[in-house]
Amino acid sequence: PKHVRESGRHVANSVIALALAGIACLAVLGGLQHQIAAWFDKPAVTEHLLMLGVLLARMLVTTAFEIVMIARKQHVRAAVTYAGSDLARTLLFVVPAIGFRSIDGVLAGAVVFAALRLIAMLFYFGREFGATFRPDYVQLRGQLAYALPFREQRVSHGFPMYARRTPILGHGKRPGRLGMGERAECDE
Repeated sequence: PKHVRESGRHVANSVIALALAGIACLAVLGGLQHQIAAWFDKPAVTEHLLMLGVLLARMLVTTAFEIVMIARKQHVRAAVTYAGSDLARTLLFVVPAIGFRSIDGVLAGAVVFAALRLIAMLFYFGREFGATFRPDYVQLRGQLAYALPFREQRVSHGFPMYARRTPILGHGKRPGRLGMGERAECDE
């Protein structure tokens, strides 16, 4: 918001960073699909992990959509976009689930939803920022210089905070296996 003339380049750099993070997630899911299936003790999971990775990558990129609208004081537009997106997501998850009666149908609908959301976001950014919606690698260095200290602080200070708040799940049961009516306890 402070640097209005450079906002298109800032947003483009953010979208590229999110896209790279999404591609990294996709690569990890693809590269470790057999290990992930073993962790879940579900060999059939391997056939769905690449589709989940594509969904994750596309959705990660589109996290900027409503954030940019709110930063530009377009609160009503952001709310309508969020509500419309939720409605489209519901339809594109449920209709294929009913029509195909398979997880493949649900995932296909989810990937279509993520693609439509990505297209809508890029269209909005192109209309909103015009020719300034393009990467700027000099600015990217400044953005990284601003953001990386927060990452380092999060890594050095954030993890111990989570370690202190490790929930006690079901008092000796396997993690993630709470009994009916039980709740996780925190030690703080």
